[in-house]
Amino acid sequence: MPFMLRDRAFSLGFVVGLSLGAVLDTHHTIRVENGG
Repeated sequence: MPFMLRDRAFSLGFVVGLSLGAVLDTHHTIRVENGG
C-alpha cells in the first residue's frame, strides 16, 4: 500500500511540475515577445 501511495504521489508531482514548467515557459515567452 505505501508503495502504491508513493508511486501515485510521484506521478502526481511529476505532472504538476511539468504543467508548472510549461506555464512558466509560456509566460517567459510572452514577456520576451512583448519586449521583456
